[in-house]
Amino acid sequence: DGDPEFAALVEWVLQTLILAEKQNITMMTADTFAESVEFFGKDMFQNALAAVGNYGEIYTRHLAPISSRLEINEINDGETTGLMYSHPLGKVDTVGPGPINGGVIERILQRGFLRCGISNRNYPNGIEDWLEARYDKSTLLHMEFCRALSASVLQRTPDNVSFESYSDDDDIYLALENGDIDVYAGGAVDVGSDFLLPGLAFSNPYFHRRGKSFALVTQEADEQWADFVYWVTMATTFAEENGITQNTSNEMPLVNLFGTGLERLMRDAILAVGNYDEMYKRVFGQNATRVGLNKLNASPFGPQHYPLPF
Repeated sequence: DGDPEFAALVEWVLQTLILAEKQNITMMTADTFAESVEFFGKDMFQNALAAVGNYGEIYTRHLAPISSRLEINEINDGETTGLMYSHPLGKVDTVGPGPINGGVIERILQRGFLRCGISNRNYPNGIEDWLEARYDKSTLLHMEFCRALSASVLQRTPDNVSFESYSDDDDIYLALENGDIDVYAGGAVDVGSDFLLPGLAFSNPYFHRRGKSFALVTQEADEQWADFVYWVTMATTFAEENGITQNTSNEMPLVNLFGTGLERLMRDAILAVGNYDEMYKRVFGQNATRVGLNKLNASPFGPQHYPLPF
């Protein structure tokens, strides 16, 4: 906390170890790995690999003697199995603090609606685009996650969202920094995001396409809001994993981590938009086939390690 440059360096190194294994670059061939970005010195990646090797080498050296490498700890090739996986929830009955004074959650509650930023580069322009599908439907998926957020904060009111469209990512990030929007839906995630875009927090990626991963983006300074957004995003995958649908949303666990007033956050999210598969089919069509990283990674688990774009 408080040192985004160091946090970015750590992320770069971790991603380097995973990507090196994917590219079959080892400790002995570290000098063949790509040079680093200028921020940390051009040899940073190579030095890290020369010191410890790739992820597989580290695992073999330290963990293989006591625990065989499960498939979930293997490298995902981006095609065979999905990445949609919810992390263990932990002690959700622990009562945490309610909305912090002056925080985004409190401002949304006082305002009565969520302000969600989206890119208008691929947004439908008029009824003809809607009818002829001359637009990128993934924008509608981003909007679905904002509806889930609205329902979670405002207690089952998914349509209390003001969608603010921007033609340029820089304008969206500036609006987020200035507090003109509460969240950016559809921000591209890559290894450089933490350093090139300081002060921002990214949810777990919820959509992957053409080598890019997309997430919800908030201001890092409001940790409570960033955590809340993460929980709502993860709820859609958790619901699918556990066979919970929009019609059975009350089977979702109560979560007291954001105070008892927001304990229904997961239930209200699923009541509003359904699980991830329901959202996906509503946006892309009931017969749409999920492929690659957008598939559920469920038991038996496939590889979950996937290097983000550099």
